[in-house]
Amino acid sequence: MDYLVIKDGDTFLLTDLCGNIHADSEKGLYTHDTRCLDTYVLTLNGKPLSKLHSSCEKNYISVIHLTNDEEVNDGELKLHRESIEVKREQIVRGGVFYERMTFFNYARTDLAVQISLQFGSRFSDLFEARGAVRSSRGKDLPPEVQNGEVTLGYVGLDDVERAVVIRCDKATRTTANRFDVDTLIQPGKPFVLEVVVQPRIDGEAGEVTSFASALKALEADYAAWLSSCMRVSTDNESFNALIHRSLLDLRTLLTDLGDGPFPVAGIPWYAVPFGRDSLITALQMLPFQPEVAKGTLRTLARLQGEKVDAWRAEQPGKILHELRRGEMANVNEVPFQRYYGSIDSTPLFLVLAVEYYRWTNDRRFLEEILPNILRAVEWLDQYADMDGDGFVEYHSADSKGLSVQSWKDSYDSMIHPDGTLGVSPMAVSEVQGYVYHAKVGLSELLPSFGETKLAERLKAEAERLKEQFNDRFWMADKDYFATALDKDKRQIRTVTSDPGHCLWSAIIDADKVDAVVRTLLSPGLFSGWGIRTMSSDEAVYSPISYHNGSVWAHDNALILLGFAKNGQTDAVNTLTEALLRASLEFPYQRLPELFCGHDASLGFIVRYPVACMPQAWAAGTPLAMFQAILGAKVDVAAKTITLSPTWPAFLSRIQVTNMPVGETRVSFTLDRDKGVVEESLNGYRLCVTQPE
Repeated sequence: MDYLVIKDGDTFLLTDLCGNIHADSEKGLYTHDTRCLDTYVLTLNGKPLSKLHSSCEKNYISVIHLTNDEEVNDGELKLHRESIEVKREQIVRGGVFYERMTFFNYARTDLAVQISLQFGSRFSDLFEARGAVRSSRGKDLPPEVQNGEVTLGYVGLDDVERAVVIRCDKATRTTANRFDVDTLIQPGKPFVLEVVVQPRIDGEAGEVTSFASALKALEADYAAWLSSCMRVSTDNESFNALIHRSLLDLRTLLTDLGDGPFPVAGIPWYAVPFGRDSLITALQMLPFQPEVAKGTLRTLARLQGEKVDAWRAEQPGKILHELRRGEMANVNEVPFQRYYGSIDSTPLFLVLAVEYYRWTNDRRFLEEILPNILRAVEWLDQYADMDGDGFVEYHSADSKGLSVQSWKDSYDSMIHPDGTLGVSPMAVSEVQGYVYHAKVGLSELLPSFGETKLAERLKAEAERLKEQFNDRFWMADKDYFATALDKDKRQIRTVTSDPGHCLWSAIIDADKVDAVVRTLLSPGLFSGWGIRTMSSDEAVYSPISYHNGSVWAHDNALILLGFAKNGQTDAVNTLTEALLRASLEFPYQRLPELFCGHDASLGFIVRYPVACMPQAWAAGTPLAMFQAILGAKVDVAAKTITLSPTWPAFLSRIQVTNMPVGETRVSFTLDRDKGVVEESLNGYRLCVTQPE
């Protein structure tokens, strides 16, 4: 990583490795899709400092150690190099950015220095910061300058006033874009300087406290989060660290818009609600923290589509794809203020609702969102099958929306083997699986909520869909499923990872499962680090393509869950071992959004240059890995937990503590050879099936 990133709530800070923000980069302090700070640069005696070390390993704090270079004026040595060390500590809490800088003098004499902090903001929309060119902008407000405090402001074309207040507690001089602090630093007496940056959107701002108080609150937040989650401890420290990293990253990515916690998609560019990403992440987290699933469902239920709006791809009952609150979205320069252009968010909403109920038996909440569930089913009935052939398709007619609306949403992801792009309406393989999964689950759930006739219809529709899918998508000559069917119902015959999700949804006929698993783990798709999005045997494959040859963590997670669901023990172990090895290649053992698809024989992973880190469904992947290894099924009514552990080579002991089931928590310890060695089940019965 060539950046440091921390986040709390809706606000995140993205700096370089020295803790600085330069105006010619995408770095900044962001909130509500606005870069409220695009310049923030520390200098000593007018010169930049050199990095000694930097880390944001704890997620809620960036810690940077810097030192001075040699300073010579008119041929005279003024300051020896490495005379001063600067420790920068940066945190974000409650919508406010705090920094504490500590200056240490390691020279033998007192040092008179000038500390300067340059700052500024154009209040760029996030899309603008990413490179979008705008024909017009709003109005900059005159800076308000007081001693030690500056307010910068801007009124956008959406008439929203955006401002930022920057305070420096010991400023000697203050201008509209700079604080200077003249001070004497004595050996053995560190000099401490604190800065507070408070964004303000339409008059609303986070409450300011001290750096120490904000840090203490963050530490308490993270401790409470970890204690509320299911805890996993094994005899493999690398795997334990991977799970711990996952839980830390997911806490960082949580946001609450008033409906409960839900994960935003990723930092820096997708720190907003994303239907598909948030739903899949909540599914990955379900056995660890079901409250996230509840918050995600409630948030997306409130934002459910209400009308037909082609600009936003909105339709009644459809589940949101993306929510933006920046200026460009507010004035319709982009359609993403509330954008519904994904074909899979709605079935995944239904899948999560079913799985949440299975795990928690939370009847009151299901009754609350039952109207939203029924409206989502109506959307499947009325809008999802565009040509009446029994499959769910997407089609985009708007040039500013997404042309591909399944998870591989690059314009060129639906590509034929000869390089011809598929033309929508497009029926994508994994989406049919999600729909099948949803309808089967609802057919089992809905009778207890008085919807027996609907349940019977959904069951019959699921059976027909499964039959059609296995007939129309199967490529007999390749012993594998097509990626999609295009508008002419031609198969997209490139071999990709998409059909792997269909193992998880269970839409694949039993007699085809082994063939699909063999293809997924063949050298073309399996890189040794993970399963590629496209087989390297394809002429259109590229290991550095975003979707046509790279390795995506969450893609592998859903495939892993499919392996486990179909009893493919060896496949689970092979893939979990590969992903664990891959995690060791990245800072903090953090799996990124994606990495390049080069073969493991290369000896190292080639990183994808603009992958989000942390990213929600990548952070959730280790939790899905553990789900696949543990093989847990819960029957809350029968108070039974069934485990079918796969025992990859790197594990021989698993301890699970505080696992939420129904209205209680359970704990147990498994040993590869001895089975259950400890348990505290609070009335539940534990059944363990050991692999042969």
